[in-house]
Amino acid sequence: MSGSAFTAPRARVLLADDNEMNLKVAVGLLEPLHMHIDVAVNGQEAYDLARKNHYDLIYMDQMMPVMDGPTSVKLIRGEDDQHLKEVPIVALTANTIPHAKDKCSDCGMTDFLEKPVKPDEIRDMTKKWLPAELIEDGGEAEEVQEAPVDDAPQVPGLSTEDGLKYSGSRDMWVSLLGDYYNMMDVKSQLIRDSITSGDIQRYTVEVHALKNTSRMIGAGELSQEFYELEQLGNARDMDGINAKTEGVLSHMASYKEALAPFAVTTTDKQAADPEEIRARLQELYDAMDTFDLDGADVAMKELDSYEVPDGIKGKIDRLRAYVADVAMEDVMSLAQEIIKEL
Repeated sequence: MSGSAFTAPRARVLLADDNEMNLKVAVGLLEPLHMHIDVAVNGQEAYDLARKNHYDLIYMDQMMPVMDGPTSVKLIRGEDDQHLKEVPIVALTANTIPHAKDKCSDCGMTDFLEKPVKPDEIRDMTKKWLPAELIEDGGEAEEVQEAPVDDAPQVPGLSTEDGLKYSGSRDMWVSLLGDYYNMMDVKSQLIRDSITSGDIQRYTVEVHALKNTSRMIGAGELSQEFYELEQLGNARDMDGINAKTEGVLSHMASYKEALAPFAVTTTDKQAADPEEIRARLQELYDAMDTFDLDGADVAMKELDSYEVPDGIKGKIDRLRAYVADVAMEDVMSLAQEIIKEL
């Protein structure tokens, strides 16, 4: 790692990514720099926040639902505000296609960072593009000490070394394993539904995201399989999609037993009346509506501590997976649905 240790407590940074696992890792890796970090889960939200707030640096994922990264960047650059024309915007992409950097540059990106991001690379990139007057010497060391592999859980079929490398720490990797488990069924269903409805753009976005998150947890072979599905989606090859998707989803499902112990569960459930459950659901709805991901996590954890009626247990499980995937519209819609049922 080049340069001295630094912090940037006066800097404000925007992270745009539709996947909570990506956001969680990126925020965790940047936390020692003491910056103010906002998050957006699609390009439209990133554009709206960029117009509302003054950011010193923006990290922008390329493939997101609602509005993708390049479209968002073009809108930001098209504003009359001179700062929006010049603010550094770094592309976050798992694409390995030729000339990817040129494509990012063409839409107004300033630089390019490949996902899964590594601790030293994202901190180097941050120091490179933040205004020099915001950089303060000292603080926590930039050199990231990798967690020892022998001190981490050993999960059949996963590379512990890769998991630690991409997550930055043992605790973060363990947390990601639980997140991955919680979203597997919902993501599989979303992929199947997108095939049934013919929404190949959504299909491609979903398998693209799983390509990255699978690599983050150390499932390299599975990541490669999702990459191949992404290529089929980009080519709109329905024959290939229909022939290969179920096999890849079955491969992902084969990890469920090994990952189940890492999922956060509450064994001692507390009694709660319908009004208490409604209140937590409304808090979850409000948190998602205001992009408060920490608040959403708190509300979901409280819901998980309640003994809920049998009739809504399945929906609470789905809600947990939507929260883990930062599927904001799905969270809000399902929360409202459950509120009406109680």
